[in-house]
Amino acid sequence: MHKKIPSLIALFPLLIVSPSAQAMYGVSSLMFDAVIYAIVIPFVLAYVVFVRVRRDKLLKKAKEDHAQALGIDASWGLGRLEKTTKDVFFAYQKAWTEKDFEPLVGLLHSDYYARAKDDMEMRLADETNVILNPLITSLNLVSVRDVSGKEGDMFVMEVNATKIDYTTSVESGRFLRSPLARKKDESDQEYETRAMHEPASTTQSWVFTRVREAWLLSNIETAEFSNSDPLSDIKTRDLANSDQLSTVNRRDNQALQVNVSAQKSPGQVDD
Repeated sequence: MHKKIPSLIALFPLLIVSPSAQAMYGVSSLMFDAVIYAIVIPFVLAYVVFVRVRRDKLLKKAKEDHAQALGIDASWGLGRLEKTTKDVFFAYQKAWTEKDFEPLVGLLHSDYYARAKDDMEMRLADETNVILNPLITSLNLVSVRDVSGKEGDMFVMEVNATKIDYTTSVESGRFLRSPLARKKDESDQEYETRAMHEPASTTQSWVFTRVREAWLLSNIETAEFSNSDPLSDIKTRDLANSDQLSTVNRRDNQALQVNVSAQKSPGQVDD
């Protein structure tokens, strides 16, 4: 059978679309599976290696950029960045499930606050997204942008978390959906019960921008395959000078004063 595999690979496009061709060339189901494995597995392994190498380079560069920024400005302490991420993460989960973004004023960049609030109001007009027991399992600093001065500095934290996450109808209270992966042959009732009690895993990139000494959340991106820099297409110096960062409305400005004080509490030492 092994001697046949090279010739079968050459015939693969024909064999995969024509069962009669498989019979004509005497290809059994076992042989056909062997051909598929011989073709697919090397590509899968090569892709896994490629992703891992890119990710290692990404994390290494972020570590180097962070060390350089920290050497110039002590406010880049990793402990402070992680605390900011955690505080905003948990506040965001609570605000989303309660459909109340008001507590996020001063934690989110004003532009992103408006977009996220509109998205929440549109998506949850007739639904409730229940989020229970959110838990951050790990944080990884994946990108750092240190511009001249502090205004417009950015960092991206990869957030790996678990949480019970499901959506119900406001009118009927009926279960609608969940990001939890469904098991094979699982009934609707079994899946619903499990989704309402079993945490689902999530990986996201949380992007923060420094505005008037405070780190504000400016975007959330999915990051299931985190091997590229989320800030690679952003010209941070241009962004730092844009109206989006330099203009913050009066309500945000008042909240920022509280946020800055909280992020620079007396006696706090950056890690």
